[in-house]
Amino acid sequence: MARRSSKKVSSKQRSAAPKAVIAPPPASSSVNGSGSGSFKKFFILVLIILGVLYGPSLFKTGVHSKPKDFPLEKVAQFSLNPSPGKTFFVTAVAAIGPNLLAVTDSPGCQVLEYDFKGKLIRKWGGKSGKAPNEFNEPSGITSDRKGNLYVLDTWNGAIKVFDVNGKLKKVLDLAHFGFFYGPRYVGWGGDCLMIPNGGNFHLVRLSFAGDLLSTWAGKDEIGNVGGAIGDGKGHYYACGLINEKGRIQVFDQLGQVLRSTKTEGSPSFLALDSKERLYVGCGNDVRVFDSAGNLLGVLTDEAEPGKLVNFSGIDITSDDMILTCGGDNVTIYKIPGQK
Repeated sequence: MARRSSKKVSSKQRSAAPKAVIAPPPASSSVNGSGSGSFKKFFILVLIILGVLYGPSLFKTGVHSKPKDFPLEKVAQFSLNPSPGKTFFVTAVAAIGPNLLAVTDSPGCQVLEYDFKGKLIRKWGGKSGKAPNEFNEPSGITSDRKGNLYVLDTWNGAIKVFDVNGKLKKVLDLAHFGFFYGPRYVGWGGDCLMIPNGGNFHLVRLSFAGDLLSTWAGKDEIGNVGGAIGDGKGHYYACGLINEKGRIQVFDQLGQVLRSTKTEGSPSFLALDSKERLYVGCGNDVRVFDSAGNLLGVLTDEAEPGKLVNFSGIDITSDDMILTCGGDNVTIYKIPGQK
């Protein structure tokens, strides 16, 4: 056991002992001190920087929100597959006159005609090959509304022209140009055919006789172009990815860009109605723009508000019946209230 010292400490000695000094807490330990103030200043600085970077675009375009619905009224829907159990996939649709349409079945190497009630009128092809009435993956199809069909025979490198009865009228050779590789879309240009070749960033205007009218090319100018059409008034529309961003571009006959509009997704097909409204497939939806490039809305089914309408091909008749296709189905719509 430790022994307690018997030596006494005087009061003078006690008073001479050093006193403990209690230091004030550091400034950063204060709840409402400069630490919190520094964070607030940093946060305000971040807001200022974001405002400088993005403020002008917000004032110009507004805060992005979900586009409003552009409702369509369903007129008819039917399945096309004439041989259930066999591979069948419709890639494109074209109107022929007022009550007849044609589609391409790419894996089945055939073209089929139906009326607007889903009755099969005729079909031809059905065998992969190079003969005049054979195809090797027919993909795009368009019509001049006079009964002539233009079918893009992808891996035969040709556009085959048929009359309404399926009789071959001529073959437009694409292979000899040397810059096409697996084109899959042909669009009606009014005074020409529009043929995009996204794989090598080309967009071609071809005469109905197969002559090259113009070639627009370039990764940064044309990009990975998907669909292209013309309005018959010297304006040509193309959609696709330019530097990985969705774009719709409007060209004149010289290839000058008249207007460029940003889109969502990867735009892949186009159609124009009689009001010059532009219908653009943008990946997960179809968007409608007016003639100035303003977004009017996203296609929905009038019977199911909010439900998006999506498909792989589109064409619009002269009286604005909207023909759509995808898989083994065709659906026909009209704009509500429009005769």
